Amino acid sequence: MRELNKNYCLVFLGLLETPETFNQKMKSIGFSSSDIESIIASPPIPFRKGLTLREARECADAVQSAGGRVNVREEESVTSQERTGKSVAIPPLESFTLCPQCGHKQVKAHTCVRCGFILQS
Repeated sequence: MRELNKNYCLVFLGLLETPETFNQKMKSIGFSSSDIESIIASPPIPFRKGLTLREARECADAVQSAGGRVNVREEESVTSQERTGKSVAIPPLESFTLCPQCGHKQVKAHTCVRCGFILQS
């Protein structure tokens, strides 16, 4: 069944124009200088949250016309921890390995889970 009450946000990915041009064009569509500065400061950064898909697409088009790269993403109303009551542990980068046979990335193990290549003796 299709969910009708999904919310979307925009994620600013970077500039396609000079900062000055982007700033000027964003002001012309109603963004404040402080909002523009915080968006430009550290991409990727989510902004304009809680939008309908139509609103998100319209805003994305306006930001792209102003010279910004954006992505429309669906917001999750409930985090996985809230949903399951458990936190998800993500192993550190050092815990992963790349199979030299098939290129599969996985947590270090004796054999590759994809192709069975022996990784450790």
